[in-house]
Amino acid sequence: EGVLLTHGATGIIGEKEVGKSLIALEIEHSLITGEPLWGTITPNIRVEKTVHFLAEHASRILMGLFQRTGLTTTRKMRVFGPEHLGSMKLLVSNGTRREEAVNFYKRLAEGAGLVVFDPLAAFIQGEAAENDNSPMRNLVDTMVEIAGSTGAACIILGHQGKPQIFQGRTIKRGSYATRGASATEDAMSAVHYLDKLSGVSVGGNSVFELRPIHYKGRRQPAFQLIRDHDTCIHQLNTSFKIKSND
Repeated sequence: EGVLLTHGATGIIGEKEVGKSLIALEIEHSLITGEPLWGTITPNIRVEKTVHFLAEHASRILMGLFQRTGLTTTRKMRVFGPEHLGSMKLLVSNGTRREEAVNFYKRLAEGAGLVVFDPLAAFIQGEAAENDNSPMRNLVDTMVEIAGSTGAACIILGHQGKPQIFQGRTIKRGSYATRGASATEDAMSAVHYLDKLSGVSVGGNSVFELRPIHYKGRRQPAFQLIRDHDTCIHQLNTSFKIKSND
């Protein structure tokens, strides 16, 4: 409720290395095991399998992050990295949808209750691809179609554009902060921004905020997440309001 929509695409958008993949792994684990997300939010349903398509780096890096969390190991979380996707990695190239690749992804996603695409920009190629509304909408629609082909929910992880600096202060957009074309967010059914709260810590642990920007449903207030320094596991802050020093 308020985190992930069953239909359409739910985007989690943040700066590089802010923890987007980590959030996705926690959601996947919660849906498979039924364990409360961030120690608090019990999933409405459970799924038999999740599929995480990682289009940059390598699957071992993502699995290393999961092992660091200490979450219960399950064979129901499938990760396909660039080493598995190979020449089929790109879903849209030079503005054209690659049907052979789409069918390849659909086969890998069979039986999943949740499909994650990580990160958005790595599945498209072409001149000014990220900045062109038409191919980016095509890409998001294609990802939703792949997830929908097996009845799965869809999470898309994406990068924020570079913030502006004005009089020494960082100014971030309150909406349409996703890097590139504005149609990217328009094509998603829900969009959350993930940010680290500057100058804020609890017990030596950093605090992050997952803020719903667009949400076709009952939108919740921002989720404030305390990230354990050692395990990176999040706990939802429900006891008091934390304000950034920015």
